[in-house]
Amino acid sequence: RLSGNGRACGNVGSPKLYFGKEKTSMIDIKGLDKAEVLKALYDSSHVQGMGFLQTVPEGTVTVQHCRELLKHGTYFDYLYGRILKVDLSGDEFDERLYERDNGRDSAARAISFLK
Repeated sequence: RLSGNGRACGNVGSPKLYFGKEKTSMIDIKGLDKAEVLKALYDSSHVQGMGFLQTVPEGTVTVQHCRELLKHGTYFDYLYGRILKVDLSGDEFDERLYERDNGRDSAARAISFLK
């Protein structure tokens, strides 16, 4: 973001800041079933905007359904109207965008029962 004089201002986009405080930005999912991680994140998320218009096939998202989705890609911006913004391609994922929209420590809480 630029100030009126053209200089950068604030901490916009700073990778180490989280609600004004430094915070580790990666959640370790090594050894966890990524389909279970995706389902946990989905279940803990909420519908954003007009997402309520998107229907879930067969009425509910299951671990098996998540497994099928992961065959086609590992980045999930929205899933059936729920905001995720996570990349599950590695052994850890950056939780900042998920938490920006779902609340502080929401990603860690969502997958805590999987560990």
